[in-house]
Amino acid sequence: AISVIHALNTSLDQILEEGVEKFVVRHSVNAEAFRRGIAAMGLDLFPERGLASNTVSAIKIEGKARLVANTMRDRFEVIVSAGLGKYRDDVLRVGHMGRVDMKDIITTLSALELSLKEVGVGKTRLGEGVSAALEYYSMNTI
Repeated sequence: AISVIHALNTSLDQILEEGVEKFVVRHSVNAEAFRRGIAAMGLDLFPERGLASNTVSAIKIEGKARLVANTMRDRFEVIVSAGLGKYRDDVLRVGHMGRVDMKDIITTLSALELSLKEVGVGKTRLGEGVSAALEYYSMNTI
């Protein structure tokens, strides 16, 4: 479709405007900050860290991924997705690609922490994930 070609062209223009190297670094820093937040919450990634992309993180939340995703959407207006197929209720997928910045990462981690607490998943103390991400950002500028 022509609209898809226009959207792709706009995205490529934005990447070139930012600079390819800065674009890649920004995605890497955002992914690492998010994943440090996830680790601080005591959650595990799926697949393991070395196999993950810098554009999406998948988090193991066995049996309640859809509930957490719905809570994040309904209570905090943060959109994430549950897993697919046999992982649809065991994995939460969070995108951190495109124009995502530090504010988006911190907002998403905050909503995740509050949602996990609300639905009774894990034993995260509020602020642990956000603090870990902010600490990483303080040492790594984009």
